[in-house]
Amino acid sequence: MKRLAVHSVGSFHPLITNIRNYRPGDEELLVALWNLAYADYAGYVKRTAAHWRWCILERPGIDTADIIILEKGGDVLGYGILGLNGTVLELAVDPRLSAGRREKVAERVNNALEERSRTRGDEMISFEVPQIDEAICRALRRAGYREETSESLNMAIIDPVGLIRKILAHRGTRISPGWSPSFLLEVMPGHYRFCPYRRVHIQNGSPVAVTADPINAMADYIVGIALSTLADLIFRRTTFESALKAGRITVQPISGLQDVATLINLLIIDKPWYTPHADGR
Repeated sequence: MKRLAVHSVGSFHPLITNIRNYRPGDEELLVALWNLAYADYAGYVKRTAAHWRWCILERPGIDTADIIILEKGGDVLGYGILGLNGTVLELAVDPRLSAGRREKVAERVNNALEERSRTRGDEMISFEVPQIDEAICRALRRAGYREETSESLNMAIIDPVGLIRKILAHRGTRISPGWSPSFLLEVMPGHYRFCPYRRVHIQNGSPVAVTADPINAMADYIVGIALSTLADLIFRRTTFESALKAGRITVQPISGLQDVATLINLLIIDKPWYTPHADGR
Protein backbone atom coordinates (compact mmCIF):
# COMPACT_ATOMS: atom_id res chain seq x y z
CA MET A 1 0.00 0.00 0.00
CA LYS A 2 1.10 3.63 -0.30
CA ARG A 3 0.81 6.32 2.31
CA LEU A 4 0.22 9.86 1.08
CA ALA A 5 0.52 12.85 3.42
CA VAL A 6 -0.88 16.20 2.27
CA HIS A 7 1.39 19.21 1.89
CA SER A 8 -0.70 21.30 -0.49
CA VAL A 9 -4.29 21.81 -1.55
CA GLY A 10 -5.39 20.19 -4.80
CA SER A 11 -7.11 21.93 -7.68
CA PHE A 12 -10.88 21.71 -8.12
CA HIS A 13 -12.55 20.12 -11.12
CA PRO A 14 -16.33 20.50 -11.09
CA LEU A 15 -18.58 17.57 -11.84
CA ILE A 16 -22.34 17.56 -12.24
CA THR A 17 -22.59 15.98 -8.83
CA ASN A 18 -23.45 16.84 -5.26
CA ILE A 19 -21.11 16.79 -2.26
CA ARG A 20 -22.78 16.33 1.08
CA ASN A 21 -22.33 14.84 4.52
CA TYR A 22 -23.75 11.65 5.98
CA ARG A 23 -27.48 11.32 6.58
CA PRO A 24 -29.15 8.50 8.56
CA GLY A 25 -29.63 5.51 6.27
CA ASP A 26 -26.61 6.25 4.07
CA GLU A 27 -24.69 3.34 5.57
CA GLU A 28 -26.47 0.86 3.30
CA LEU A 29 -25.28 2.77 0.22
CA LEU A 30 -21.75 3.24 1.53
CA VAL A 31 -21.35 -0.39 2.53
CA ALA A 32 -22.61 -1.51 -0.88
CA LEU A 33 -20.04 0.72 -2.59
CA TRP A 34 -17.22 -0.48 -0.32
CA ASN A 35 -18.07 -4.13 -1.02
CA LEU A 36 -18.13 -3.43 -4.75
CA ALA A 37 -14.82 -1.54 -4.74
CA TYR A 38 -12.73 -3.87 -2.56
CA ALA A 39 -14.21 -7.36 -2.90
CA ASP A 40 -11.24 -8.62 -4.95
CA TYR A 41 -8.55 -7.53 -2.50
CA ALA A 42 -6.92 -9.99 -0.15
CA GLY A 43 -8.01 -9.35 3.41
CA TYR A 44 -11.50 -8.35 2.28
CA VAL A 45 -14.38 -9.29 4.56
CA LYS A 46 -17.87 -8.47 3.35
CA ARG A 47 -19.17 -5.48 5.24
CA THR A 48 -22.53 -4.98 6.88
CA ALA A 49 -24.29 -1.78 7.85
CA ALA A 50 -24.15 -2.80 11.51
CA HIS A 51 -20.37 -3.24 11.37
CA TRP A 52 -19.96 0.09 9.56
CA ARG A 53 -22.02 1.91 12.19
CA TRP A 54 -19.82 0.42 14.91
CA CYS A 55 -16.57 1.22 13.04
CA ILE A 56 -17.54 4.75 12.07
CA LEU A 57 -20.59 6.28 13.73
CA GLU A 58 -19.75 4.86 17.15
CA ARG A 59 -16.04 5.65 16.89
CA PRO A 60 -14.97 8.25 19.47
CA GLY A 61 -14.27 11.65 17.95
CA ILE A 62 -16.16 11.10 14.66
CA ASP A 63 -18.80 13.61 13.58
CA THR A 64 -21.19 13.20 10.66
CA ALA A 65 -19.46 16.24 9.10
CA ASP A 66 -16.35 14.04 8.78
CA ILE A 67 -18.19 11.72 6.36
CA ILE A 68 -18.00 13.14 2.82
CA ILE A 69 -20.26 11.69 0.11
CA LEU A 70 -20.21 12.45 -3.61
CA GLU A 71 -23.43 11.49 -5.37
CA LYS A 72 -25.20 11.96 -8.65
CA GLY A 73 -28.88 11.32 -9.11
CA GLY A 74 -29.05 9.45 -5.83
CA ASP A 75 -26.13 7.17 -6.74
CA VAL A 76 -23.04 7.32 -4.53
CA LEU A 77 -19.96 7.66 -6.75
CA GLY A 78 -17.44 7.93 -3.94
CA TYR A 79 -17.01 8.78 -0.29
CA GLY A 80 -14.30 9.45 2.27
CA ILE A 81 -14.20 9.56 6.07
CA LEU A 82 -11.84 11.77 8.04
CA GLY A 83 -10.66 10.35 11.35
CA LEU A 84 -8.68 11.83 14.19
CA ASN A 85 -5.44 13.68 13.42
CA GLY A 86 -6.29 13.87 9.72
CA THR A 87 -6.20 10.13 9.08
CA VAL A 88 -8.60 9.10 6.32
CA LEU A 89 -10.37 6.03 7.67
CA GLU A 90 -11.99 4.98 4.39
CA LEU A 91 -11.94 6.07 0.78
CA ALA A 92 -13.97 4.33 -1.91
CA VAL A 93 -14.72 5.20 -5.53
CA ASP A 94 -17.13 3.32 -7.78
CA PRO A 95 -14.97 0.82 -9.75
CA ARG A 96 -17.49 0.74 -12.62
CA LEU A 97 -16.56 4.29 -13.66
CA SER A 98 -13.88 4.93 -16.25
CA ALA A 99 -10.35 5.55 -14.96
CA GLY A 100 -10.61 9.26 -15.78
CA ARG A 101 -13.96 9.62 -14.04
CA ARG A 102 -12.72 7.74 -10.99
CA GLU A 103 -9.78 10.13 -10.83
CA LYS A 104 -12.15 13.12 -10.89
CA VAL A 105 -14.33 11.61 -8.17
CA ALA A 106 -11.33 10.91 -5.95
CA GLU A 107 -10.11 14.48 -6.48
CA ARG A 108 -13.49 15.97 -5.60
CA VAL A 109 -13.83 13.87 -2.44
CA ASN A 110 -10.27 14.77 -1.45
CA ASN A 111 -11.00 18.49 -1.86
CA ALA A 112 -13.95 18.19 0.51
CA LEU A 113 -11.88 16.19 3.01
CA GLU A 114 -9.18 18.87 2.92
CA GLU A 115 -11.76 21.58 3.55
CA ARG A 116 -13.12 19.66 6.53
CA SER A 117 -9.58 19.09 7.78
CA ARG A 118 -8.83 22.82 7.67
CA THR A 119 -12.04 23.54 9.56
CA ARG A 120 -10.98 21.12 12.29
CA GLY A 121 -7.47 22.52 12.45
CA ASP A 122 -5.68 19.30 11.44
CA GLU A 123 -2.02 19.76 10.54
CA MET A 124 -2.16 17.27 7.67
CA ILE A 125 -4.17 14.54 6.00
CA SER A 126 -2.86 11.04 5.38
CA PHE A 127 -4.28 8.28 3.20
CA GLU A 128 -3.43 4.61 2.87
CA VAL A 129 -4.65 3.36 -0.48
CA PRO A 130 -3.78 0.31 -2.62
CA GLN A 131 -0.86 1.09 -4.88
CA ILE A 132 -2.50 -0.72 -7.79
CA ASP A 133 -5.45 1.73 -7.78
CA GLU A 134 -3.75 4.14 -10.14
CA ALA A 135 -6.79 6.41 -10.59
CA ILE A 136 -6.92 7.30 -6.88
CA CYS A 137 -3.12 7.52 -6.62
CA ARG A 138 -2.93 9.88 -9.60
CA ALA A 139 -5.58 12.16 -8.10
CA LEU A 140 -3.70 12.39 -4.82
CA ARG A 141 -0.32 12.90 -6.48
CA ARG A 142 -1.72 15.73 -8.57
CA ALA A 143 -3.15 17.30 -5.41
CA GLY A 144 0.37 17.62 -4.04
CA TYR A 145 0.60 14.67 -1.70
CA ARG A 146 3.96 13.20 -0.77
CA GLU A 147 4.05 9.48 -1.40
CA GLU A 148 5.60 7.01 0.99
CA THR A 149 5.66 3.35 0.00
CA SER A 150 5.12 1.08 2.97
CA GLU A 151 4.22 -2.53 3.54
CA SER A 152 3.03 -4.25 6.67
CA LEU A 153 2.01 -7.90 6.69
CA ASN A 154 2.52 -10.44 9.44
CA MET A 155 1.16 -13.70 8.12
CA ALA A 156 1.44 -17.32 9.21
CA ILE A 157 -0.18 -20.30 7.49
CA ILE A 158 -1.63 -22.59 10.14
CA ASP A 159 -3.22 -25.15 7.79
CA PRO A 160 -1.44 -25.19 4.41
CA VAL A 161 -3.44 -28.18 3.19
CA GLY A 162 -6.77 -26.51 3.92
CA LEU A 163 -5.59 -23.25 2.38
CA ILE A 164 -4.29 -24.87 -0.82
CA ARG A 165 -7.44 -26.95 -1.11
CA LYS A 166 -9.72 -23.90 -0.79
CA ILE A 167 -7.71 -21.75 -3.20
CA LEU A 168 -7.60 -24.42 -5.90
CA ALA A 169 -11.32 -25.15 -5.47
CA HIS A 170 -12.01 -21.41 -5.87
CA ARG A 171 -9.75 -21.23 -8.93
CA GLY A 172 -11.21 -24.34 -10.54
CA THR A 173 -12.42 -22.50 -13.64
CA ARG A 174 -8.86 -21.31 -14.33
CA ILE A 175 -7.44 -24.82 -14.50
CA SER A 176 -7.16 -25.87 -18.13
CA PRO A 177 -9.15 -28.99 -19.01
CA GLY A 178 -6.84 -31.96 -19.29
CA TRP A 179 -4.10 -30.38 -17.15
CA SER A 180 -3.63 -33.05 -14.50
CA PRO A 181 -0.05 -33.30 -13.22
CA SER A 182 0.52 -34.38 -9.63
CA PHE A 183 2.83 -32.62 -7.19
CA LEU A 184 4.46 -33.63 -3.93
CA LEU A 185 5.44 -30.64 -1.83
CA GLU A 186 8.20 -31.43 0.64
CA VAL A 187 7.58 -28.67 3.16
CA MET A 188 10.01 -27.21 5.69
CA PRO A 189 9.25 -24.53 8.32
CA GLY A 190 11.60 -21.90 6.88
CA HIS A 191 11.19 -18.73 8.94
CA TYR A 192 8.22 -20.22 10.77
CA ARG A 193 8.59 -21.90 14.14
CA PHE A 194 6.58 -24.93 13.13
CA CYS A 195 5.20 -26.75 10.12
CA PRO A 196 2.07 -28.89 10.63
CA TYR A 197 2.70 -31.08 7.55
CA ARG A 198 5.97 -32.26 6.06
CA ARG A 199 4.50 -33.51 2.79
CA VAL A 200 1.52 -32.28 0.77
CA HIS A 201 0.26 -34.17 -2.27
CA ILE A 202 -1.70 -32.34 -4.96
CA GLN A 203 -3.45 -34.23 -7.73
CA ASN A 204 -5.09 -32.00 -10.32
CA GLY A 205 -8.39 -33.12 -11.72
CA SER A 206 -12.09 -32.63 -11.08
CA PRO A 207 -12.01 -32.00 -8.22
CA VAL A 208 -8.41 -31.29 -7.21
CA ALA A 209 -7.30 -33.61 -4.40
CA VAL A 210 -4.99 -32.22 -1.70
CA THR A 211 -3.70 -34.67 0.90
CA ALA A 212 -1.56 -34.15 4.00
CA ASP A 213 1.42 -36.42 4.77
CA PRO A 214 0.51 -39.12 2.21
CA ILE A 215 2.11 -42.56 2.54
CA ASN A 216 4.06 -43.76 -0.51
CA ALA A 217 2.41 -41.11 -2.70
CA MET A 218 3.64 -40.96 -6.29
CA ALA A 219 3.91 -37.63 -8.07
CA ASP A 220 5.02 -36.27 -11.41
CA TYR A 221 7.02 -33.52 -9.71
CA ILE A 222 8.62 -33.10 -6.31
CA VAL A 223 8.81 -29.54 -5.01
CA GLY A 224 11.00 -28.56 -2.06
CA ILE A 225 9.65 -25.43 -0.42
CA ALA A 226 9.55 -23.74 2.99
CA LEU A 227 6.16 -22.89 4.43
CA SER A 228 7.29 -19.29 4.85
CA THR A 229 8.25 -19.18 1.15
CA LEU A 230 4.83 -20.55 0.22
CA ALA A 231 3.25 -17.74 2.24
CA ASP A 232 5.46 -15.17 0.52
CA LEU A 233 4.39 -16.51 -2.87
CA ILE A 234 0.67 -16.64 -2.09
CA PHE A 235 0.64 -13.13 -0.65
CA ARG A 236 2.78 -11.63 -3.42
CA ARG A 237 5.84 -10.83 -1.34
CA THR A 238 8.02 -12.63 -3.86
CA THR A 239 7.73 -14.27 -7.28
CA PHE A 240 8.26 -17.85 -8.39
CA GLU A 241 11.21 -16.77 -10.54
CA SER A 242 12.89 -14.90 -7.67
CA ALA A 243 12.33 -17.73 -5.19
CA LEU A 244 13.68 -20.28 -7.67
CA LYS A 245 16.76 -18.19 -8.40
CA ALA A 246 17.42 -17.73 -4.68
CA GLY A 247 17.19 -21.48 -4.06
CA ARG A 248 14.03 -21.16 -1.98
CA ILE A 249 12.25 -23.63 -4.29
CA THR A 250 13.61 -26.82 -5.83
CA VAL A 251 11.89 -28.81 -8.56
CA GLN A 252 12.57 -32.41 -9.56
CA PRO A 253 12.76 -33.24 -12.38
CA ILE A 254 13.74 -29.86 -13.77
CA SER A 255 11.43 -30.45 -16.73
CA GLY A 256 8.53 -29.74 -14.36
CA LEU A 257 9.38 -26.07 -13.93
CA GLN A 258 6.56 -24.86 -16.16
CA ASP A 259 3.92 -27.02 -14.47
CA VAL A 260 5.11 -25.98 -11.00
CA ALA A 261 5.03 -22.32 -12.07
CA THR A 262 1.45 -22.85 -13.27
CA LEU A 263 0.49 -24.35 -9.91
CA ILE A 264 2.06 -21.47 -7.98
CA ASN A 265 0.31 -18.91 -10.19
CA LEU A 266 -3.00 -20.58 -9.36
CA LEU A 267 -2.29 -20.09 -5.66
CA ILE A 268 -1.23 -16.42 -5.81
CA ILE A 269 -3.86 -13.89 -4.75
CA ASP A 270 -5.11 -11.62 -7.54
CA LYS A 271 -4.71 -8.34 -5.68
CA PRO A 272 -2.57 -7.34 -2.70
CA TRP A 273 -3.73 -7.31 0.89
CA TYR A 274 -5.63 -4.18 1.81
CA THR A 275 -7.61 -3.16 4.88
CA PRO A 276 -8.62 0.42 5.72
CA HIS A 277 -7.81 2.30 8.91
CA ALA A 278 -11.45 1.95 9.92
CA ASP A 279 -10.93 -1.76 10.54
CA GLY A 280 -8.39 -0.93 13.22
CA ARG A 281 -10.97 0.23 15.75
